[in-house]
Amino acid sequence: MLSYFHAMSRPTPNTFLFDLAGVLIRWNATPLYLQLFDGNQAAVNHFFGEVFTADYQNEISKGRPTLDVIAELTELHPAHRIPLQAWWQRWPELIGSFDDTVAIARRLHAGGHRIFILGNWGREEFDRARQMYDFLDEFDGAVISGDVGAMKPESAIYRTAIERLDLLPEHTLFIDDRGENVDAAKQHGFLGHVFEHPEGLARCLSGLSVQY
Repeated sequence: MLSYFHAMSRPTPNTFLFDLAGVLIRWNATPLYLQLFDGNQAAVNHFFGEVFTADYQNEISKGRPTLDVIAELTELHPAHRIPLQAWWQRWPELIGSFDDTVAIARRLHAGGHRIFILGNWGREEFDRARQMYDFLDEFDGAVISGDVGAMKPESAIYRTAIERLDLLPEHTLFIDDRGENVDAAKQHGFLGHVFEHPEGLARCLSGLSVQY
């Protein structure tokens, strides 16, 4: 369900805070891991459900070095050494870019608006992505969970973004593909849009009377 505020009920935003994965960056581990597990979806599900779990991935997003996590898991699960190491060695194969969203961000910037990033990523991941995608350096700043030690929807990362990026939440539209992250941002006074596709974001901006 798309979410946006009518311009008459809330201020027209002049600052835009973008999520990374699911908004600017396409993230899809399935093709690579299906290849590594010979097309066995059950084996892929087991790997991510019992070996390289969300909790371990969140440790990386909160700042633990990726290779430390992989080393620990390889010791615990030596039979999964190859798929574990692939997370680091073949990480660029997991990502792509949402070019239409990037184009919107660029138009906003060219129109005089401030644009920022708020992502649940490790610092290593973000720096590797920057080497692949120049557009990430076109933003006015970024707050990455790996630098903060907290992840969306935890309150600390929103407070950090407000302080470090000098944001006025009531004039900032937060764009994220997860509703719980947008709901948490609203609790801190942000305008919010649950991203599903670039066309929906464009309609949201039009509804907010944003000129870009």
